[in-house]
Amino acid sequence: MLKFLVTGSSGFIGRALFSSLSEKSHLVKGTTRNIEKLSKKELDNFFYCNIDDKTDWSKILIDIDCVIHCAGQNRDISFFKNKNLENYLNVNAQGTKNLAYQAAKAGVKRIVYLSSVKVFKKNCNPSFLFRHNSETYCNDPYAISKLEAENELFKASKKTGLEVTIIRPAIVYGKGVKGNFNRLMRCVAKGIPLPFGSVKNKRSFIGLDNLLDLIIASANHPRAAGQILLATDDHDLSTSELISKIAIAMNKPIKIFPINVSLIRTFGNLIGRSSDINRLINSFQIDISHTKKLLSWVPPNSIDEGLKKMVDDFKLRF
Repeated sequence: MLKFLVTGSSGFIGRALFSSLSEKSHLVKGTTRNIEKLSKKELDNFFYCNIDDKTDWSKILIDIDCVIHCAGQNRDISFFKNKNLENYLNVNAQGTKNLAYQAAKAGVKRIVYLSSVKVFKKNCNPSFLFRHNSETYCNDPYAISKLEAENELFKASKKTGLEVTIIRPAIVYGKGVKGNFNRLMRCVAKGIPLPFGSVKNKRSFIGLDNLLDLIIASANHPRAAGQILLATDDHDLSTSELISKIAIAMNKPIKIFPINVSLIRTFGNLIGRSSDINRLINSFQIDISHTKKLLSWVPPNSIDEGLKKMVDDFKLRF
């Protein structure tokens, strides 16, 4: 069994990954900035860690075979509005670089880095498929820092021999999800009609369980070293299809009405939520054929199964 370090293991993805690896009898250590949320039992396997270019990883990396790096500065609104590129770079890029060189020094074999599809250059063609080798271009601090982290990892790999695998997941949904998925579920649960009947987009998603399966598969697969892997459920949906599936899983009536898409965009701008609205009405499709062929991997769960698990968890908390 491999010995893992999961950074950011109190977050949405990291916590689920930590549990999944533990259930498979792997030895797992975790890092978190929210140590107060952990139980006394969990404290034995967790380290408090504020990640930047000066973090000392020496004690945490002892006897670790593979690091799965989920931690980082996310798209926190306060940072994003301030365009604080320096902060993002220090945590996501320089912090990752620092971890990579210390991991190599400690004898770690591989680092799996959870990056983002936001590093891709946007394409106005709604039917465009993003692939693992599609052109990258970043114009916001978060995406810039994630792409820079990828570059720093590949540089470290060349210099030290540390194996690097980059995973760029589509929008992730699952138990404990926040953001647009949580807002859509709340609207469906409350019976609020949603104005997406005229939206004919297609978007890629990935269920949390499918993402965990790919991360674990890539941690030790010989062909994953040095690769950029895209991650989706391999089943794209329009926003209206997504809402319909959530309603079915929730056993609620489907309430969607058509409205001009330009009006939806205008409304999003007026309330300062243009980014959220664009994610609901624009297309963003990802081709994972490279990932499937390289690792002989297919998503183990259907999107309907993944949405049902998400909805069942939501209903317990709603």
